[in-house]
Amino acid sequence: MKKVFLFICLSVAFGACSTKTEVPPDAAMAISGNYDLKRIAQFVNDQPVSDIRLPQTAGSNTRTGTLVVTRINETTVDVNVIQLVNGTAGTPTAFGKMTVQSAGDGYELYQKNIKNGTASSSAITFEVSDTYQDVSGPIINRYLLEAKR
Repeated sequence: MKKVFLFICLSVAFGACSTKTEVPPDAAMAISGNYDLKRIAQFVNDQPVSDIRLPQTAGSNTRTGTLVVTRINETTVDVNVIQLVNGTAGTPTAFGKMTVQSAGDGYELYQKNIKNGTASSSAITFEVSDTYQDVSGPIINRYLLEAKR
C-alpha cells in the first residue's frame, strides 16, 4: 500500500512539471501596441521650429497623442500617429511599414534600410527626415517623436 501511495505521489509530482518553455515574443510583437505620445519636435536644417511636450493645454483645449505600432509579421510593423484634441481624434498620420531588429536589450526600427528609431517594450523614439531642394539650397526637415506606454 505504501508503494502504491508513493508511486501515485511521484506520478503526480512529475506529471505536474511542465516541459514547455516560454517562447519570447518576436521583435514586432514585443513593441506592438499603443504608446502615449510625449513629444513632437520639428527641426529645419538642425534649427528647432517646434518642440511640443504632450499633453499640451492651451486655454480650454488639451492636445494628446497616440503612437500606434501594429505588427504585420515577426519583423515588420506599421506606425501611425493620432493626435487628439479634448479626446477627439484627428486624421492619423501614417509613417508606414518599418523593419524591427533586435539590438542589445531593445530594438531598432528601419525604413528602406535607414534607421529611424529605437524601441523597448515600454518606450519608443522615432525620427524621420526628408530633404528637398530650395532656391537657397537643400532644406532638411527632421521630425522627432517620443512616446511611452
